[in-house]
Amino acid sequence: MTYIRLVWGSLTEWLDDYGRAWTERDPDAAAELFAEDALYQWGPFGRKLRGRPLIREAWAEATESQENVEFGYEVLSASQRGGLVRWWSAYDELGREIHVRNEGVFRLTFDDEGLCKSLEEWFNSDEAPLDGTQPPSV
Repeated sequence: MTYIRLVWGSLTEWLDDYGRAWTERDPDAAAELFAEDALYQWGPFGRKLRGRPLIREAWAEATESQENVEFGYEVLSASQRGGLVRWWSAYDELGREIHVRNEGVFRLTFDDEGLCKSLEEWFNSDEAPLDGTQPPSV
């Protein structure tokens, strides 16, 4: 029982730090969660980011126009080396004047120090105008 709590606790601690980095739009804090040679892939067809510097750069670019960020998660499974997590987020994207909602799944693997070696994600998004009007129906 203690082992399960330890594994689960390590994963939720990492996810809490990930969420904090996102809500605070802190690419340095986000990059520190990953091993030097980590792989980060946004979506099954997304660019594979290899290494902390590229992950930091992509995070900075992705979050620079986001405001009012919210992040949550539910751990679906956890092991000593990783986990499967359902996650959701919402934020206002300035410049495009839209509210974005995402929901998806992370597949995570970790090294012996608890740093992420691989993050693969799959997600869907929904967008709505910030002014509350409804987009035209198709």
